[in-house]
Amino acid sequence: MTRRIAVARVTLALMMLGAGQAFAHPQEPSPTHVRADSPHVRALIDEGVRRSPTIRALVDQVDRSDVVVYVRMRDLPRVQLDGRLSLLTVSGGRRYLVVELSCERPREVQLATLGHELRHAVEIADEPSVTDSHALARFFARIGTDMGGWQEQAFETAAAASAGRQVHHDLVAPGRRRANGM
Repeated sequence: MTRRIAVARVTLALMMLGAGQAFAHPQEPSPTHVRADSPHVRALIDEGVRRSPTIRALVDQVDRSDVVVYVRMRDLPRVQLDGRLSLLTVSGGRRYLVVELSCERPREVQLATLGHELRHAVEIADEPSVTDSHALARFFARIGTDMGGWQEQAFETAAAASAGRQVHHDLVAPGRRRANGM
């Protein structure tokens, strides 16, 4: 893979109330738990599901869970950051997450980052104790590597890094079957 592998971060702070309001009335009614804040982002998610068996499988896993993931594009605060995931809130038996993708990246990088962040969402979905930012930090400290500096906590997991690489492979080598049959 020729592109630089930037670290996608899991942000460990609850999003501000305003962030939650941005998704209070989604653009489209959606039976899926992976939702978009705009038609452009919905098209990206749909393209990922269509082109990548990895993204399709991750969306299916999220859909079978109590996790709802809102995806949006943003200018991210650090140039090396392709994407990040944050816990928004817990309400009505659901855990709401926000994935932010860098709007300055090429489409293939955005799709690989989407797969990476969806894998983090599945990791959270598989751990019912993650219901607030402190539990999220403890969980990722246990399963991941601390990539943050003194100003932030940010973690990376091998599974999410692998998912991003696999999505990239799905996009550049469509039609080839992987060893595991997917």
